[in-house]
Amino acid sequence: MNYTVAVCTWNRSALLPVSLQSVATQTGHVDYEVLVIDNASSDDTGAVVQALTSTLPRLRYVFEPRLGLSHARNRALREARGDVVAFLDDDARAVPGWLDGLDPAFTANDLVACAGGPVHLDLPVPVPRRLPSTAPVYFGELDLGDTVRRLDFDERPRGCNLAVRRDMATSLGGFRTELGRIGNSLLSGEDDDFLNRVHAAGWQVWWAPDAAVAHRVDLSRLSLRWLFRRAWMQGRSEVALERGSGTVTTRECLHAMRTDALRAARNAGATAAYAVTRRQRWADFAIPTIQAAGRAYGQAFAAMAARHTV
Repeated sequence: MNYTVAVCTWNRSALLPVSLQSVATQTGHVDYEVLVIDNASSDDTGAVVQALTSTLPRLRYVFEPRLGLSHARNRALREARGDVVAFLDDDARAVPGWLDGLDPAFTANDLVACAGGPVHLDLPVPVPRRLPSTAPVYFGELDLGDTVRRLDFDERPRGCNLAVRRDMATSLGGFRTELGRIGNSLLSGEDDDFLNRVHAAGWQVWWAPDAAVAHRVDLSRLSLRWLFRRAWMQGRSEVALERGSGTVTTRECLHAMRTDALRAARNAGATAAYAVTRRQRWADFAIPTIQAAGRAYGQAFAAMAARHTV
């Protein structure tokens, strides 16, 4: 296999060199190129990439004017020359054997369409005690074990460390552009939607334990305010993801709202009791509550929209 490492970036020229240097120092024998997709940045990203071409001879730069991570990823799929496109976030560092670690997954059989590996957190300070125990998950942390294996449907690699077979991804239409990060928005779901379609088409997703990355967590994210925003948008993202699967009529949206409300009511007492008996931090209860509220808001918005389309 030969690879295209795609780094999609938006106004992070200060972080980008660290990510690219981690690719430049890859060890192993896989053949690869490096592709930077500048997603409508207004900083000096272009100049920074140009300055790095002397140390990264396989580096190419492409400007994508349509803002949105999915637009950038789809542009990478069109521009890539490799059989596999390995997406690496602009605030992530790949371990030296990252690409070699992906190779065993993709060469396992011809049905492997996607692979991902561990995501470790690069924290500026220890996670504050006031944050919920689930905070590392919202920051992107993931470890599914030490074995190269096929993943089940509900086991999902992180988008900051996701590699896809280019021809397969193109045939499935790439990533939905109404989902995913757009500027400062915390909307997500484009990875889950893409992987849903991968599974539906009969392809496989594999785990590559040796293909690890370190994901930098900005200090501003180590706050309840950011986590509350992230949980709220996660709830809304779930609704947007479901609407892409057919939840578009008013009746369906209202039914989903009632179902969510009943589920929340059933879980509220048990969750509160657990929080008290285990002396759990109050944020452990607040985060899923806010995510449920974001989901309910998204359902209500979808129901209102459906009244004008059905």
